[in-house]
Amino acid sequence: MPNYKTYLKYTALAVIATLTLNSCTKDYFDMDNVADGNWNPSLAAPLVNSSLNMENMIAEYDNEDLVQVDENNFISLYYKSKIYTMEVGELVDIPNQALPKSIQLDATEQAALITNGSVQADRVDNFQFDTGGEAEITSMNIKSGAVQVNLSSQFQQSGTLTIILPKVKKVGTPFRMVIPLNYTGSVPLTVEQSAYLSGYQMEMEAQGGGNEIEIQYELALENSGNTVLPTDAVNLLISFNDLKFSALFGYLGQHNMEIPADSIDVNLFNNSIAGNFTLEDPRFNLIIHNSFGMPVAAEVVQFDAISNSGTIAFNGPNIPGQLNVNSPNMSQIGESVTTEIYLDRNNSNIAEILNSKPHQIIYQMNGLGNPNGQTSNNFATDSSKVDVEIEMELPLHGAVSNLVIQDTLGFNFKQDINMIEEAMFRLDIENGFPIDAKVQLYFTDAYHNVLDSLIIGNTSIISSGVLGSNGRVSQPSKKVTDVFMDTERIANIRQVEKVIIRGDLSTSQQGSTPVKIYSDYTLDVRVGAQTKLNISL
Repeated sequence: MPNYKTYLKYTALAVIATLTLNSCTKDYFDMDNVADGNWNPSLAAPLVNSSLNMENMIAEYDNEDLVQVDENNFISLYYKSKIYTMEVGELVDIPNQALPKSIQLDATEQAALITNGSVQADRVDNFQFDTGGEAEITSMNIKSGAVQVNLSSQFQQSGTLTIILPKVKKVGTPFRMVIPLNYTGSVPLTVEQSAYLSGYQMEMEAQGGGNEIEIQYELALENSGNTVLPTDAVNLLISFNDLKFSALFGYLGQHNMEIPADSIDVNLFNNSIAGNFTLEDPRFNLIIHNSFGMPVAAEVVQFDAISNSGTIAFNGPNIPGQLNVNSPNMSQIGESVTTEIYLDRNNSNIAEILNSKPHQIIYQMNGLGNPNGQTSNNFATDSSKVDVEIEMELPLHGAVSNLVIQDTLGFNFKQDINMIEEAMFRLDIENGFPIDAKVQLYFTDAYHNVLDSLIIGNTSIISSGVLGSNGRVSQPSKKVTDVFMDTERIANIRQVEKVIIRGDLSTSQQGSTPVKIYSDYTLDVRVGAQTKLNISL
């Protein structure tokens, strides 16, 4: 993620890298000026004339919208990550299921068919409906799905089979499917028929830990004059296929929510090697969004910051510890409610953790739905879920004191070094940032062995702007610095392949005063180079 330290570094150091890389060109060596004999001119050329603000400096890093600028141009770094999601399908995922049924006529019904010319045989089943988990459902609003009936009849009579689901209703009317049995002279008579259930509400009875629905059958037969055998039957299979709900009510069961140990990399201090770094108002949030209508208990098992100096555990409200997660009530069906653990420097040790320059945060959490068992009715919609997120907000308001940072760049001196007798770089800098910097640039070989440095001593080439009474820079500081390199020093960098840029950074008043960073602060840089060449023709 983008970080405060990186922006401070680029405020102070990107100028040096730009100067070094841009100055090593042949653009100012004009062959038209070459004459017979020894040529010993001094050539001067402007290299850089730019005005940098914080938006320029962070544009390369703000590829995830992690930088926020408020209406006053004050900058904050914002990190957010979703570390866990539990969706409704983990609690209730209704599988396809089927109920076989065989209907035969008893002796009384057979006699009525022969004597009266017709008969209606009524049957009732209680079907144990599978909800795909521990849930005990009392009612369900069906979003989609179908009932399919596959039937085979041995009766040599015509009639109808009516299937009724008295507790599955649409606008108050129970589901009813009428299947015609048209005997045409041969058996078995086979029929397949289906009907959609979208828009129906299914009510269930919780019996023995199960979910029961009542199914009624009405078999009506007309006597065709053919023999009625005691073994004659209608055999059918009732299937419930692809059922999806928009909402369900009942008891969703106890469900473990385990967030296994994992880690988050913190890049904030990757390049810092010494010094102190403090932020005035760091904030850390643990946020749980819950749209299940059931109680949830959560436990923060581990929340540690890992730095080069060791491990520090987060300490604050409920960290570590248990908390009850808020859940929506019946008037909030379809909504998500939030539970938040908010840490700042007043209620936690987050300031101490940031001062330790952590490079990793390790976390582990557990949760349990309906921790006290079946004490209340639950509900869920097809979009219900539990999300756990962490947020870290770092307003760029703080101080650094002798914070030593460094970075390494590839380098290739493309100028013909043998032609150069002397080089002088002039840096004309106007600094509107509240940051002092002592900067050094080391030339190294491919193995990071130092061959030379650009500046003799740790010269402060970037001074802090002057702070006004409102805490903002009221007047930029200005400084001109000349850096000379003679033939001997130029020869030292013949084999340079890398450059180490090291900065010693302090905010205003030697790092004793916290400052704020605004997006309209600028760093105006003008760089010129003068090179003395010696060419024999």
